[in-house]
Amino acid sequence: MGIKRYAIAGIKSLKKDGICMTLQKGYRVISARNSYKKMKLHFQISKKVRQRQETTVFEHAVMFSIVVPLYNTPLKYLKEMLSSVQKQTYKNWELCLADGSQGTVAKAVEEFCLTASEKDIRIKYKKLKENKGIAQNTNEALNMATGEYIALLDHDDLLHPTALYEMMCVIDKESPDYLYSDEATFENHVRNVLFIHFKPDYAPDTLRSYNYICHLSVFRKTLLEKTGFFRQEFDGSQDYDMILR
Repeated sequence: MGIKRYAIAGIKSLKKDGICMTLQKGYRVISARNSYKKMKLHFQISKKVRQRQETTVFEHAVMFSIVVPLYNTPLKYLKEMLSSVQKQTYKNWELCLADGSQGTVAKAVEEFCLTASEKDIRIKYKKLKENKGIAQNTNEALNMATGEYIALLDHDDLLHPTALYEMMCVIDKESPDYLYSDEATFENHVRNVLFIHFKPDYAPDTLRSYNYICHLSVFRKTLLEKTGFFRQEFDGSQDYDMILR
């Protein structure tokens, strides 16, 4: 938004809402833009920060099971997703991949995942006989999970290097059942951010309107076992259905 458009919007807001509300709106806009710039510039972290986080000892360290359903995933996205997991500063994780890929893509995906799992024992890979849809494919990945906490990830997602570390900091202090983080949508490269979703604290009325939680979403495995796994009839909105339950 250019200066002229900001000025017009400001004048309209002054007439409608008064000076106090207009100043509050302006502050929120400036804060959001500053956060937006930081997200674009700081996907990588310094060696000093990485070393500090990697050597942090938690009193109640847990394992995260990151579950990812695969289906005809372009190798570029698959490699970037896997690399972002391996670059986590918190190392106690396992990556559970359930692959329903079919056709010409399937062999390339399978070969890459098998090679990755041979090099890193934290990566678990299961080739499915058929594509069962996103809900059932995710359930297959969940059946592989042995961690105390489950983290949901899509096959074309990227994790910030500190994502699991930040989750672990909260778990160590508060032992919550469910956690979620802000997220950014980008195109081609993380520097090309299109949209950032700054999420509120738990907001049940908002959640009844739409799934504002999405990813990164982390929760106790025992909570999922009580709630029930993903339901196939909600393919496409299976996360929302599960969160509401």
